[in-house]
Amino acid sequence: MTQPDWERLVKKTRWHPLFYTQPKVELTVEGLRLAPGFGRYVCAFILFLLGGGMWAACYFFWSIVPAFVHWFGLGFGAILLWPAVYYVFMTNQVVWRRFSPTISIQYGMAPFSRTVELPRDGLQAVLDADKLAVGGVTGEVVLAISQKGAGDETRIRLAAGNAREQLIPAFNALRDALGAGTDDSLREVTLPGGRKARIETVSLGSA
Repeated sequence: MTQPDWERLVKKTRWHPLFYTQPKVELTVEGLRLAPGFGRYVCAFILFLLGGGMWAACYFFWSIVPAFVHWFGLGFGAILLWPAVYYVFMTNQVVWRRFSPTISIQYGMAPFSRTVELPRDGLQAVLDADKLAVGGVTGEVVLAISQKGAGDETRIRLAAGNAREQLIPAFNALRDALGAGTDDSLREVTLPGGRKARIETVSLGSA
């Protein structure tokens, strides 16, 4: 892995994690695989219905609506259909084969996906408050891969959730694959409406 590859993944996942829904954990005799959950197909189906419905309405009512409404409907429908297509054909996954010195991250949409091999030594899994979100720390929790000793701004964000319980299975599996991990304290989070909350957590290793 080169430094540009790492920086590219950091930038790509800064605002949108690698997995849009709770990742599916697959543990086999060959190793570990984190993949998008079934929720991505539900999202894609809803977006296809909305986008396709918008196009159908533009087709059947194009003669009785103003031209700007017709073209706006076509454009808005296309905006909805694009992420639906991406959800179906995206190849995002994290794979580690047992005894392999590297962990691979595949991302993008087939057939234009890319694969990056990360050396397992020097990496750690992180389950922490989402400090990279807009406005700093929010009520979300993020699962990420980080280089040991590096700051929050260099993390590769894999998934985000509203509760730790959503990401703990994936965190434990990834931590075991990397051989180490951290569970940073969620000392203070900002809840919806700007309310502050102080949360004290225990180590996952002792739980």
